[in-house]
Amino acid sequence: MREEADAAAAGRADEALAAFTARQAAEQAANDRATEAEKAAAARITAEESAVAMATQAERAEQARKEAEAAAEAAYAAAEEAATAPRQGRGSGEGGLRGAQGPPTPTPRTTR
Repeated sequence: MREEADAAAAGRADEALAAFTARQAAEQAANDRATEAEKAAAARITAEESAVAMATQAERAEQARKEAEAAAEAAYAAAEEAATAPRQGRGSGEGGLRGAQGPPTPTPRTTR
């Protein structure tokens, strides 16, 4: 009878150990899933922050493009106005430029 009780106690101890081991494995699996969920949440937050940064950069690029376009239009208008404006020169009707001859010819250098 004592042997049967010992065998039953050993069986219950084995069952308790198996249950404890199973519980530990389940807890570890739950911890692993929680860690993965935290990593996924952090990655999602990082992706959202990157998306916001890219959107901001795109808005800035669009604003810079608009400003460059406005500057180009202003430069074109100024060039057009300068081309159509009457020239006011000094004397010979050359518009104050050096004349039709072009720049003065440089003096030739003497070699030693």
